[in-house]
Amino acid sequence: MNGFQTVDGNPLVCNTDISLGTGTTGTCVSGLSVEFPQLVPSNVQPCQGPVGSSGGPVVASASGRANCNEGVVRQRTNTAYSAYNGLQTELRMNNIFNQLTLRTNYTWSKTTDNASEIFNTNAGGNSAAFSQNPFNFTTAEHGVSGLNFPQTFTLTAWENLPFFRSQHGVIGHVLGGWSVASTYILQSGQGYTPIQASLNAASGGDVWDSAFLGAFFGFSESARPFVGNLSAPATSVGAYAGDTCSILNVGCSLAPNTLVDFGAANASGTVTQVSKSQVRFIVNGTQADSIFGTP
Repeated sequence: MNGFQTVDGNPLVCNTDISLGTGTTGTCVSGLSVEFPQLVPSNVQPCQGPVGSSGGPVVASASGRANCNEGVVRQRTNTAYSAYNGLQTELRMNNIFNQLTLRTNYTWSKTTDNASEIFNTNAGGNSAAFSQNPFNFTTAEHGVSGLNFPQTFTLTAWENLPFFRSQHGVIGHVLGGWSVASTYILQSGQGYTPIQASLNAASGGDVWDSAFLGAFFGFSESARPFVGNLSAPATSVGAYAGDTCSILNVGCSLAPNTLVDFGAANASGTVTQVSKSQVRFIVNGTQADSIFGTP
């Protein structure tokens, strides 16, 4: 409990357009509260109105955010927590033949958390440090840890070399009393959270805090791809035609909810229909969001 976690300290609730409002009210035209209001807490209201107006944003970057007094904010909090469950076994064999000591250990375990690191690793481990929903970075993000290594086997050997063990004389003291030791570790590979590079934004998505992500995440986005079939090859990625049309201008003649091979579409513009069971991941685009009912 109380581990370090990086969060969006002033989430973007909606994108506002002052010209559509009356007085200092302004109007939310798109964003999380407009498209997926169920993901925004009921007590959170977007900051709306012209900069400096009564109840409006103090700075321009606060427009549409939860707090009118601040713009883009990255916070480090003590909201991370983890759980470890495991079976640990050990076998020791001491002083075999008066010279060899062996120790073996096998651990079968599972580690879960809601944040494995405060930074993005972009690969194994804590691929994306930020939660998908900035209003729920605890329970919704709790899953298998980036530090989870399910199986670990170790073997340690220590042998006292048998020659000149009595260490008589000068030669005995120089050549005797030596030992050699070694440790061998066999361990499961490190997991990762799949991430995607600006694909949701390229498909027209506007529920993400682009200013925050641009400042602290670079080319990637906090939108994670959806799961197709975990038994499919890790390199198999599908996308709905509505998203490939927006992102690649490919598959525009198909029904928007048609699933196609995104790898082939991206590499050569080839449109190949696939089923959900044939792909490991599905691109998180606006069409996918409408089908799954969540971004």
